[in-house]
Amino acid sequence: MSPTCWLATTSLTWRKSITHVAVDVSATYRAGIRTGLPHTRVVIGCFHVVQHALGGPAPHHCRGPRPTRTSHRSGVVGPPAPAAQP
Repeated sequence: MSPTCWLATTSLTWRKSITHVAVDVSATYRAGIRTGLPHTRVVIGCFHVVQHALGGPAPHHCRGPRPTRTSHRSGVVGPPAPAAQP
């Protein structure tokens, strides 16, 4: 869910009470904040500034798709087994 869509699900009173927002350097987050919280001050964490200066996004932005579930007992990778029939 994009930040803009998520903010649209929150109450106007709550959004108006926010004065500062801490984000990474993602253009998506900044655009969502400009749209949904135009009165706030945006603060970018120094961790994200350093990551950006070192040549790229933070590692969590580079992971790709999440892996499928793994059964802890069997070590089998794949979707969960279907429920037993009565």
